[in-house]
Amino acid sequence: MKSISIPWGAWYGDDLKTLAFPDHVDLQVVELPERPALNASEIFQKLENLIPRLSLKKPRKIAIVVDDLTRPLKMAPVVEVLLERLRSAGCPGESITFLVGGGGHRALSKDEVARKIGRAAVDQYPLVSHSPFENLQETGVVWKGTPVLLNKTFMEADFRIILSGLTPHSFAGFSGGAKMLFPGIANLEIIKRTHKSVLMGFMGKLGEVEGNRFREEIERMALEIGVDYFIGMIGNARREAAGMFGGDLVGAHREAARYAQAYYSAPAAAPPFDAVILNAYPKDSELLQAENAFIPLHSSPQNLLKENGMVIVASACSEGLGHHALFGPGGALFRKPQPKRFLESKRFMFYSENVRREDFEQVFWEGYPSFSNWEGIRKTFPQPGREPFRVLVFPCASLQLVV
Repeated sequence: MKSISIPWGAWYGDDLKTLAFPDHVDLQVVELPERPALNASEIFQKLENLIPRLSLKKPRKIAIVVDDLTRPLKMAPVVEVLLERLRSAGCPGESITFLVGGGGHRALSKDEVARKIGRAAVDQYPLVSHSPFENLQETGVVWKGTPVLLNKTFMEADFRIILSGLTPHSFAGFSGGAKMLFPGIANLEIIKRTHKSVLMGFMGKLGEVEGNRFREEIERMALEIGVDYFIGMIGNARREAAGMFGGDLVGAHREAARYAQAYYSAPAAAPPFDAVILNAYPKDSELLQAENAFIPLHSSPQNLLKENGMVIVASACSEGLGHHALFGPGGALFRKPQPKRFLESKRFMFYSENVRREDFEQVFWEGYPSFSNWEGIRKTFPQPGREPFRVLVFPCASLQLVV
């Protein structure tokens, strides 16, 4: 018997999960390249162009928008240096408010936000967790006939900072940037419109932002409403900021996206394989995020699998099903799951120890098998034959692009 260990449980222990395989299985693992986390001095230097903007505007109210726990990046080291920068520029602590831009996701507790931005920031500064149902203000912007409302805390600020990680995204190319406003801190109707963008013809290419119609549209609205400073970060396999860019909303996001595209991209050697294992880490906190694990399949320019190959998605799902105001059970865009066309003749199965079967069927087609222990998956592997059974593993599949 042979085994590999994959990262498991972002925000909930960040442990390793060991998966055992029969000896005749030929394992190939596509790892993310090792990148060290930026240190405080490097972060400080990358925020150097923030000071002239603060001096010019002399803000009285500063809103700092951060993403939530469905987004994997640990922000505490960057937030610590950012606050130091703000204090050195003469911005008093009472002028600063943190705003969690969770879009249609659930509100976070103070302790949960502390995991993201650090205990000191949560204890010393006001904190608002966005709701798409309340504390909203009109922006004067209309998107395809729908009035745009954003969080009141953001709208009342006279200096607005967006702080976000970048991960591959199905139709925005990469997350972060203007997406932190739409859907991050918007009203439910605008959140609905952003998630319908694929149907409206805004389909962009996974991992690319240049020429992306959806991103251009939300950036146009964000610039009209006003954003003073953007900080985009790229996380390594340990969810630390390994790359960082600060400045204008569009320009800094483009730089960050180029870095992310280069870092997260890798070839898959010698396909096709008999099976591919897609570990949803570091977007593995809930079942509703598990489909991010398909990114290697969606991005690959060639078929990674044989005609009847196996697709195995693994996810810790530490919070179980999770929550989304639109796509969760009872949500406005919820539909009974159907077989996934892109899987065609492939054999799909799902592994998680924290997902009930009834919850699984709220997200994936009822005909797909799910397993609460790895032994059940292992038993589906065929007996030894003339050729080795080739398995390709993506330990951080929700970040990994195949080129």
